[in-house]
Amino acid sequence: MDEETIRQVARASRAFAKTTGKGIGAAREFGGWLNKVFGRSIVNTVDLVWTNRVETLKIRAAIYDYKKLVLLARAVKKELKKQHVKRPHAVPAKIALPLLENATMENEPRLRALWAKLLTSGMAGERIERSYVTALSEMTGRDAKAIDAMYREWLTVDKRETRSGPVKYEGGVDSYDDASTSKLFALGIVAPIYVTLSLYEPGGHNRYGDYGASSEDAAIPGDLQVVKFTKHGEAFCQALGMGKAKGNPKRGS
Repeated sequence: MDEETIRQVARASRAFAKTTGKGIGAAREFGGWLNKVFGRSIVNTVDLVWTNRVETLKIRAAIYDYKKLVLLARAVKKELKKQHVKRPHAVPAKIALPLLENATMENEPRLRALWAKLLTSGMAGERIERSYVTALSEMTGRDAKAIDAMYREWLTVDKRETRSGPVKYEGGVDSYDDASTSKLFALGIVAPIYVTLSLYEPGGHNRYGDYGASSEDAAIPGDLQVVKFTKHGEAFCQALGMGKAKGNPKRGS
């Protein structure tokens, strides 16, 4: 193992120990946390060295800032405890590596909290997709505020169609922020609602002869002033811990 890797592991361990005030025991706890994320021995928690050169290089390349990794570890441990998850699940490396990379580059507290929520969902046994990592990495704190407000409202609206004369409307929520809503639409999280017009034409006569009355519905997508959450968008928000009722903890199996 190269000296730089050893130095980085030691730096992360010291940072974890310093922030928790638990000394070497906390450093070993940090190594154990990484092992739980990946579901195998990544760090030897006795000697505090990483165990596999190839995996070490990949993980080291993914971690941008070890201090932020420590903050992520602490937030995830707190969330798992809150949800009473006693046996965390491993997160596939193809998801865990880009997640750690983006989470340790993030400066905005609101987004750092969402990265912790997403990793917590994976370790709690919920299905998380790599597309969730991609979507969250594209978002700003402003976008996060918008999606949180819109999803909270989405959970309360009547999603049945309503009719006003010959026009039917899908249930939806108002755009919280035009720029953010446009980005969420591009990411497939929200979509415009459809307005359905019932068209009727009475019978009559033309050069081909008499014809009877006819009717048909024409569905027209609206603009992004009112939107609905897609199935992908709902799953994404749930993976970020949005809309979960307090006092209803999820237990690990």
